[in-house]
Amino acid sequence: MPRYESLSALIERANDWLARNPDCEAATCEGVECATTTGHVETETMTVFGGRTPAAYIRCLRLWLRRRNDPREPPQQLGHANFVPDVVDGTSLRSPKFQPISSMVEKTNGMLRKNPLPGKIITIETQEMKLGTYTGELDPDQSFRVEGAVEKKHFVFVIRIFYEAGIGKGEEIGLVDFGPLCEGSGDVSRLPKGEKFSSLVGRMSAWYQGQSSVRITNVQSLEYELESGEVDTRRTFYAGRGDVTTQCVRMLRVAYVGAAEAPLVPRAVACRTFVPVQLDRGGCYRSLEYEGMSKTRERIAAWMRVTGAKLISAETSVMRMHSGGEREKMGPEATHASDSGREAVRFTPRVSRQGVVEHWIYVIRLYLDGDYQEPDPGLLPPVPPIRDDSCCGIL
Repeated sequence: MPRYESLSALIERANDWLARNPDCEAATCEGVECATTTGHVETETMTVFGGRTPAAYIRCLRLWLRRRNDPREPPQQLGHANFVPDVVDGTSLRSPKFQPISSMVEKTNGMLRKNPLPGKIITIETQEMKLGTYTGELDPDQSFRVEGAVEKKHFVFVIRIFYEAGIGKGEEIGLVDFGPLCEGSGDVSRLPKGEKFSSLVGRMSAWYQGQSSVRITNVQSLEYELESGEVDTRRTFYAGRGDVTTQCVRMLRVAYVGAAEAPLVPRAVACRTFVPVQLDRGGCYRSLEYEGMSKTRERIAAWMRVTGAKLISAETSVMRMHSGGEREKMGPEATHASDSGREAVRFTPRVSRQGVVEHWIYVIRLYLDGDYQEPDPGLLPPVPPIRDDSCCGIL
């Protein structure tokens, strides 16, 4: 198995880049997992089509940057800390039991009170670690893994904090979840109907406007599996198999720290989702083509300049294209999905029991401080027309 740099090494490389670009700072740090067949990381590709298992994955470090208010300040430098849930019952014959997320946050804050982070918290990320077998140890900084199609898998959620190195502020963290209200039992024969993603954002915004001393560091959309029509976001561990159908829902997790000063006026939180532009209609032997990450990023930057929107955080989210709510034309608004195997929750492309090859697409979500007005399309980069160069025809 090949060896790759750990997250700590990626942080060092990011700090070298920031030192050479002192006018920029990271607004959000996130781990992005990319599928690979050659061992090379292709961060420009915004879609994953087809594929075989076993599959290999490389986890990258992505920084969402903005210009600094005062470029004369010393270059921003980053650090990180990982917090792994404790095993509370390791005697089970099936799988170990881990402490819930609420207890994990309490434990993390206890550790931060004793040993404060040497800087200001930027991002509090919930990172899903996938393991073939849980042996009692895991490396949260690991950046490469391989998984099969049918083998049993263990999923452990760890908390990762990215911070800006400097004078410690003694910050403590908090998490609050907003899960979709679902209709239906969630069994494998009937997919539950979840409320729209924008509705989750609305409930999150209402919560934030009722807070008096909270600074949101970042917002993250996560997928949790349904059990008997219910979703338990308190869990930090579960096990699954690649040959078992699983129902999932997408929820919002808001990460925050205490703020020294209360906001002068209630603030709303808005979300703007950017989907890569489709370039052609595909063909008999070709998948659909979409623009790359660079073009999508240029469209996002232009939109931010025109609207003047204030960024809280950004995330790279992975959406299915042919199953669940996405198949029902809900697109990025979908909060429910069905997998022919739990390993497909992120973006393992595979053939389902219905014979459909699952396709995945990366979308970018911006979480904004305050509402925004959608600008005139004429003020934004033009969207190219979809090419129709299919090789198929009926004579």
